[in-house]
Amino acid sequence: MIRSQPRPVLRRPTRDELRPWLRAGALFGVITLICSTVIALSLLPLADGAGKAIKTFDHNFLEAKGGDLALPSFPARSTIYAANGSTLATVFKDENRKVVPLRSINMTTRQAVLAIEDHGFYQHGPVVLTSIIRAMISNLIAGHVVQGGSTITQQLVKNTETGSEQTFSRKILEAQGAVELEQTYSKDQILELYLNDIYLGNGVYGVGTAAEFYFAKKTQQLNLPESALLAGMIASPGRWDPITHAGTARDRRDQVLLRMLQLGWITQAEHDQAVATPIQLSDKIRNANTFGPDPYFVDFVKKAIEGNPRFGATVADRDRALYQGGLRIYTTLQPAMQEEATASVTAQLPNSGPAPPKDPESAVVSVVPQTGAIEVMVGGHNFSDSQYNLATGANRGAGSAFKMFTLVAALEDGVPPGRVYPTADPVNFYHYQCPPDGWHVSNAEPATAPYLSLWDATKESVNAVFAHLTGDIGPDRIAQAAEQMGLPGHIPAICSLTLGTVGVSPLDLTSAYSTLANNGVHCKPFAITKVANRFGKVIWRWHPRCTPAIDPSIAHQVTAMLEGVVQGGTGFRANIGRP
Repeated sequence: MIRSQPRPVLRRPTRDELRPWLRAGALFGVITLICSTVIALSLLPLADGAGKAIKTFDHNFLEAKGGDLALPSFPARSTIYAANGSTLATVFKDENRKVVPLRSINMTTRQAVLAIEDHGFYQHGPVVLTSIIRAMISNLIAGHVVQGGSTITQQLVKNTETGSEQTFSRKILEAQGAVELEQTYSKDQILELYLNDIYLGNGVYGVGTAAEFYFAKKTQQLNLPESALLAGMIASPGRWDPITHAGTARDRRDQVLLRMLQLGWITQAEHDQAVATPIQLSDKIRNANTFGPDPYFVDFVKKAIEGNPRFGATVADRDRALYQGGLRIYTTLQPAMQEEATASVTAQLPNSGPAPPKDPESAVVSVVPQTGAIEVMVGGHNFSDSQYNLATGANRGAGSAFKMFTLVAALEDGVPPGRVYPTADPVNFYHYQCPPDGWHVSNAEPATAPYLSLWDATKESVNAVFAHLTGDIGPDRIAQAAEQMGLPGHIPAICSLTLGTVGVSPLDLTSAYSTLANNGVHCKPFAITKVANRFGKVIWRWHPRCTPAIDPSIAHQVTAMLEGVVQGGTGFRANIGRP
């Protein structure tokens, strides 16, 4: 039996019911404008204006050829490495970004990003009109932005060139820039730039940096759920931050996984397993922009870069190269030796400070005599308390360690090591380079005999003998020997110079002493072996700067005399069983 249906009652729709249709009606005008604009853009002759834009992209995105330093358009952090290849520190300003080539980003990560951001990236052109129309319809109906509609190429242009202002004029510039970009670069190049440019929360830029920050992994090691999590963060890093919003971040990750499944890029089993996997983060490599366990050495390296004109004509240029240039800085530091030196200082002087009752402050430096490579640098007890590097900046009196230069000068002037001098004190020494009332010298400890040879006086560190020796050769010769052996700057030729009354740093004194161990040849100390740009191309390399300073026979003679100091003299506590 057929029943008649009740006749529908007609009524006037309310304003709220009409609003979506009014928006849809207004959409036709917008669509017409977009279509005409896109068509016009596609027909624009990319000659004068486009040529300038392409040159701009060339300058910003591609590495300059040749030997000059090239900086990326977007900032990239720099990494400082120890001699064994381990990472000492990463430094940056504003944007923490580790640039990685596309070949280092596994296919799973690439597909996760493409699935949620632009699955047809490799098939369509720079602008997809249907996606823009679909996004605008959704946004008009919703009353706010719910879809983007931009291709990855457009997003890259927006992020680097046009900004994100929601205006038609900006959108037109974005579309034109996308056309020009794809006329100049391949899809792979554009995807690589995009993956290194995207912001992924917590100051992290690019998937290479995000892989380290969130998972303590390299990009090649990211698995499917990790890749999907990062891909899901692109649209709204703060909203889907897995550290602060783990639940919503997991929901978003699962949306990416579902989209990958729908596209046929993963199997049902892979999808189900990934969805069932909890978010597992790691903070092991969240140490960017810290100076690490060896802060004084890292700070020394940073200052070396900032002071080297090779990395920029001005200090600002060098600062930009260091913090935004993606440099790979390879150094001379030996981590195992550094660790031992630090532990030794801490054990002997656990409560060091600037004044009593604190323990004395200390520094340790070790230099390879044959090259000048700085293998150890302990510059202080606590970098957070004081950034002053005692190893390089503390110009303090060297004390009796300066007597070495007096011996070198004396032997060069023909004074034999067996010459005998009186040991009685005080010695009143008058010279034109002394104070008006003279120089009055006393021994720190009583001498063992009234007269001693230079051999024995060196062993016992008898001040009176070295005062008499200074009178024979003159303070200017001591200053000359110190300078030729590597002490930088002008050494004042004062009467008390032999007792180390001028300020020198531990690094400079160590470097000068290394001349003895290198047969009289001085090698300038250095901390950086080479610097590469973000692509791994070496742009600067240190070449040892070694010059003959004193005769080898004199270096051997003075070394033998100094060995007596630790074998049975005043420095016996420093005897380590070998020269």
